[in-house]
Amino acid sequence: MAAGSGFAISADGYFVTNNHVVDNASKVTVIFDNGDEMTATVVGTDKRTDLAVVKVDGVTDLPFVSFADEDVRVGDWVVAVGNPFGLGGTVTAGIVSARGRDIAGSSQGDFLQIDAAVNTGNSGGPAFNLKGEVVGVNTAIFSPNGGNVGIAFAIPSNIVEQVANQLIKSGTVTRGYLGVGIQDVNRDIADSVGLATAAGALVTEPAEDGPGKKAGIKSGDIITKVDGTEISNALALSRNIASKDPGTEVELTIWRNGKEETLKVTLGKLNEAAAATQEEQQPPAEEEPAKPAPSSVGVTLVPNADGEGVLVQDIDPSSVAADKGFAVGDAILEVDNKPVATADEFEAAIQGVKDSGRNTALIKAERGGNVRYLGLPLDDEN
Repeated sequence: MAAGSGFAISADGYFVTNNHVVDNASKVTVIFDNGDEMTATVVGTDKRTDLAVVKVDGVTDLPFVSFADEDVRVGDWVVAVGNPFGLGGTVTAGIVSARGRDIAGSSQGDFLQIDAAVNTGNSGGPAFNLKGEVVGVNTAIFSPNGGNVGIAFAIPSNIVEQVANQLIKSGTVTRGYLGVGIQDVNRDIADSVGLATAAGALVTEPAEDGPGKKAGIKSGDIITKVDGTEISNALALSRNIASKDPGTEVELTIWRNGKEETLKVTLGKLNEAAAATQEEQQPPAEEEPAKPAPSSVGVTLVPNADGEGVLVQDIDPSSVAADKGFAVGDAILEVDNKPVATADEFEAAIQGVKDSGRNTALIKAERGGNVRYLGLPLDDEN
C-alpha cells in the first residue's frame, strides 16, 4: 500500500498526483476532506516528470483548483496542502527558496525549491500561491534524517498542466527527440574549442538513426541555441527539446571548428524505453603487444586491443590529467577531434594543439561504454 496527496483539476473528477504514489497500483481510492471515499482509475502516468492523472467517475460538480498563469518568483509565499503521515488536510506555509533545481534521481531537472514543511504523504499535493492558484506539485524532500528540514521540491505548474492535459487527452505524454548524447560544457572544454563562455550542450555521440545525425550533427558539436533560445547546459537542451512535439522543425545553433553554424532538424518521437544500440566492432587482428608509452601530459598509454583509441594504463598522480578526471582504463578516442590509435598519434595531436597557440586540448574519452569530452590544460608547468 502507498498513500499520498492529490488535487482535483476539473468538475468531472480528474485528479493530479505523483506517479510514484499510484505506480503499479491495482486499486486507487480517493479520500475526500469530509471523509467520503471513491474508487478512481489511473488515466495515465509519466515517469519522467513523476506525474499521474486519476479519474473519479460519477461526479459532475466537483470543486476544483486552477493553475497559476504567472511564473512564481523566488521569495513568493507558498502554501502546501497534503496528507503527511496520514494526517489529511494538513496545511503548511513557506516561501519559494529557489527555481530550476536539478535533484538526484530525476530526469526532469526543473524543480521549485520551497521551505514549507513537506513530509512523507505530501507527495502529489499542491503548492498554492496567495491567490489560491497551484504553482507546483510537491514531489520530494531533501533530508538527512527522513523528516522535514525545510528543503522540499515541487514540479512547476506549467509542466504539470502540460503533462496533465496530454495524459487526459491520450493517456500518454509525447516528447520531441533529437537523438544525441550530450554533456555540459565546462571552462576547460570551452577553452579547448575557442568558445567564449562555458555554456551549451556538447554532443558526445549522435544516435545512428536519430534525427540529429540525419540533419548533420556530429560528435564534438556544441549546441548553443534552439530557435534562438540560449542553451546553458545539457539539461536545458533536454528540457527544451522534450517540451516540443514530435515532427516540429527546430533551428539549432552549433559551435563547430571555431565558428557558429545553424542546422534545421525535424524532431522525432522520444521512446522512453528504447535503449541506444551501437554496431558491434570487428575485433582487431592479433598483433605483438605494444610497450606502454609515457606522454607529455602525465598519462601512460597503450593501444586499445578491444576497440578504438588508446588506453590509459597509468597516470602520474601529480599531473593535470589526474586533476581533470582521467582514470586508468579510460579509452582516449580523439584529441582535438582527431582520432588517435597510438601513443605517437596522441602526442602528435597534443603538439598540434600547442602549435596552434591554444593551451587546452579537447579529449574524447570512453569509460564503461559511455563517451564524454574533457578539456585538458597544456600549461608547460603541468
